[in-house]
Amino acid sequence: MKPFILLFTMLIVVPAFGQVKFHTDVTSLPDGMHELTINGKNCRGQVLKGLQNGNWISFFESGQLHILQNFNQGKLDGLYVELDKNGFITLQAYFWNDVLNGQLLRFRTGGRVTMEENYKKGVLHGSKKTYYDRGQLQEDAQFSNGKKEGPSYWFDEEGKRMATYHYKLGLFEGQQFTYYPSGGLKSEQNYVANVKDGKYADYFENGNHRTEGSYKNDKKDGIWKEFDEKGMLIHQTTFQMGEIIR
Repeated sequence: MKPFILLFTMLIVVPAFGQVKFHTDVTSLPDGMHELTINGKNCRGQVLKGLQNGNWISFFESGQLHILQNFNQGKLDGLYVELDKNGFITLQAYFWNDVLNGQLLRFRTGGRVTMEENYKKGVLHGSKKTYYDRGQLQEDAQFSNGKKEGPSYWFDEEGKRMATYHYKLGLFEGQQFTYYPSGGLKSEQNYVANVKDGKYADYFENGNHRTEGSYKNDKKDGIWKEFDEKGMLIHQTTFQMGEIIR
C-alpha cells in the first residue's frame, strides 16, 4: 500500500447542500490509485492524466466511511453519498459534469428522509418536498429553473393542509389560501407579481365571513366589511389607495 501523502488544498463548498466535496488538485500525481490526507480527512481514489477519476472515498478518523463520490475526468459524475459516524446515510445526490443533476435526498439519523429535491444542470427543477421530524410531509412544491412555480402545499404534523400558495417565477401569483385544522377555508388573498391585488376575505371556522375587501397595488381600496360570527355586518369602511375616505 502506498504511503499517505499529506496534501494541503482548498476544498470546494457545494452551496446547494452546504457540504464539502473532496475535489482537489492532483495534477502533480502519477496515474494510479492514491491515498491522501486532505484537511485531516483520509481519502482514496484513482488519478488519471492528472485528474480525479472513478470512485473516490473519504473516511472519518475512526476509519468509518464518510463520503463516496464518482469522478469523470476531474468532474463529479453520478452518485454522491455522505454517511455519519454511525454509518447512516445523511445525504444522497447525483451529479453530471460537476453540477447537481437529478434527485437529492437528505436523511435524519436512522434513515428517515427530511427533504427531497430535484435538480437539472445545477438548479432546482421539479418536485421539492420537506418533512417533519416524525416523517410527515410538511411542504410539497414545484420548481422551474431554480424558482418556485405553480402550487405549493403546506401541511401540519397531523397531515392536514394548512395553506395552498401559487407561484410564478418564484413570486406569489394568483389566489393564496389558508385553512383551519377542520379543513375549512380560513383566508384567501389574490396576488400579482408578489403584490396584493384583488379580492381578500377571511372567515370564521363556521364558514361565515369575518372580513372582505379588495387590494389595489398592495393597498386597501374600495369597501371593506367586517362581520360577526353569525354573519351580521358590524362595520364598513371605504378606502382609496390605502387611505380611509368614509
